[in-house]
Amino acid sequence: MDKFPLIFIMVCVFTACTGSKNMREKKRLDAWLSERQTMNRPDSVHRFTWEGGKGYLVTYPCCDRPEEIFDGDFNYLCAPWGGISGQGNGKCSETMRAGKKGELLFSGKQGD
Repeated sequence: MDKFPLIFIMVCVFTACTGSKNMREKKRLDAWLSERQTMNRPDSVHRFTWEGGKGYLVTYPCCDRPEEIFDGDFNYLCAPWGGISGQGNGKCSETMRAGKKGELLFSGKQGD
């Protein structure tokens, strides 16, 4: 019984920290999206991880626009695929190209 208050406090602190991290990420994403003009708004933004890194994968509604990878602060890194050639811009490492799309954070599609 003596450990219950300590465990309860730890759970509350952990939950608050996780929530504030998600709020900071949402605020960064909202600020980044608001900088985009209507024609440059992405179709979707996913969390994206690759061996040794994590960031965001941004897709656009048209096939001629390459998908882009940004770091955790939304600094552009590279375009792994897409565009006219379908091969991106050739600046992503194979490790990044083999990354995994994670949670959907934003969808610009109608009805989503």
